[in-house]
Amino acid sequence: MTIRTTCGACGIGCGMIAHDEGDGRVEITGDIRHPANRGQLCAVGLGLSDMPDGDERLLHPVIAGRRASWERALAHVARRLKDITAKHGPGSVAFLLGRDLLNEDYYLANKLLKGFIGSTHICMPSAPGLDTNARRLAGQLGEDVTPASRDDIDLADLILLFGGGRPILRERIEEARHLRDARVAVVVETNQPMSAAEADLHLPVAPGTTVALIRGLIAHCRRAGAIDEQFLRNHVAGGDRLLVPEEGADDLWSTARTCALPPARLQHFFDLFATAARTLTLFEEDAEAGALTAAILDLHLATGRLGRAGMGPMPLSAAPSAAGCRETGALTSFLAGHADFGEVNHQRLARFWGTNRLAHQPVEDISTLAARVATGEVRAIWAIGCSDAPGVGDLLSRCSFAILSESAAHTPANAAAHVLLPAHRWGERDGTRTALDRLVSRERPFLTPAGETRPHWWALTRAGRLMGWPDAFYFDRPADIFREHARLTAYLAYGRHVLDLHGFAAMSNPAYAGMTPWRWGATPFVGGRFASRDGKAVLSDAAFGNMPGAVTDNPKEAAPVMAGNNHLRHKDGHG
Repeated sequence: MTIRTTCGACGIGCGMIAHDEGDGRVEITGDIRHPANRGQLCAVGLGLSDMPDGDERLLHPVIAGRRASWERALAHVARRLKDITAKHGPGSVAFLLGRDLLNEDYYLANKLLKGFIGSTHICMPSAPGLDTNARRLAGQLGEDVTPASRDDIDLADLILLFGGGRPILRERIEEARHLRDARVAVVVETNQPMSAAEADLHLPVAPGTTVALIRGLIAHCRRAGAIDEQFLRNHVAGGDRLLVPEEGADDLWSTARTCALPPARLQHFFDLFATAARTLTLFEEDAEAGALTAAILDLHLATGRLGRAGMGPMPLSAAPSAAGCRETGALTSFLAGHADFGEVNHQRLARFWGTNRLAHQPVEDISTLAARVATGEVRAIWAIGCSDAPGVGDLLSRCSFAILSESAAHTPANAAAHVLLPAHRWGERDGTRTALDRLVSRERPFLTPAGETRPHWWALTRAGRLMGWPDAFYFDRPADIFREHARLTAYLAYGRHVLDLHGFAAMSNPAYAGMTPWRWGATPFVGGRFASRDGKAVLSDAAFGNMPGAVTDNPKEAAPVMAGNNHLRHKDGHG
């Protein structure tokens, strides 16, 4: 028997074929029909078949160290969560989510916590940059959408790679370089591992100077006439202010000195970029202030290099469903379907879900969760598939009530949980993933689930029913969840959002079971039409100094009200 599935190790989302060899042995090979990897697999993907089993698995529910039935465990979870929220308010509950959950898991975690418990204390501790970069993309492009995809590698004239990239992508880049004569420039800070990618130009910049390099490149394009004036005037709010050349600041010599690069090599890089018609930029998502993401977005907006094939920025993520967790709303800054917390979006989502408990505003800074636990503001945490993330065990140990949904029997967090819920692992799970470049793939089960393990979505559904919302948590299979998610995106899209899955809202169960990989959004922002209310993008401070209407480099202000051009936070909720 062979089953087509998807790797759950990183954000590339490679297609795999699992071959049942009998006697419990499974051989994993790359799926040549899958567009993510076209049959190639890295060492990590090939090693996924060697997963913990037997004594290493959590096989049955546990309450206070004693084995329990699912019925008793979930009744206890529902009763305790209801009691805590009744006494201390909805903000007293938090969810911690693993980076490798399925879209269906993320959707239900978000629906239960934000929609019916009424809390926005939700985060992914093992992928801290996701929320920051989601706000960056939404703040500058009007919607949290990755403009480029891996298919653009095959069409780009110049590929900029910030960091080491991924093995599977490097193979595709090298193929484009040798077969199509695409040029490749690699930028790596000298305190990071050197990239193994072949390149026409390597730029080993000083630590912490990558944003300065991009700022210098933008300044060079302004002086050299490589700015797309028509695109800036028509499609970027305040973009005409970038058309005035800025002398002195960020010139070649000062940039070379800052980045510790020879001026001749830097000039070569500037010329390489200025003369390339189609440029694709691949970079690791910035886990800090999002300054790298903002600077790269500025670079492509300033030169008009997005919204067409073979060009645009494409962030890379370690999260296997990096777009899926965001489109389902499983981060603190947004509701489901790429909706913000504006009044109209809030009302429409509450109406769609049939709830009067929908959370009203995002948590200002989810990184303060530990302090909220210490002060007693957060008293209950449900950690789902993230027991190996730093600090999770400590947070659970300090809570009045801690639930851990996990597949492994022995993790640092297990001993801290009051309730343990045994979960499916890769090979047993059934659902979908959406990689960061919007590629949706099916993850299918090919192993018999161990013991009494259950899917995360199943446990969340049963908990929601027991807490008093059976009509909202009616799901019996992952296809039910996927269909509701698709309907929700269409309902909230206003005909303006790139995320609109209306074509899948009535998908049958057999069609879901046989789903082949597909990408939503086609080529986003084609023709310079962005998802903001006025249809325009916004430049950040990386393009020029502070000015009215610029998106700041402060992560707490990465999605502000854009006075005068009606970007993200409108009182009517659109955007």
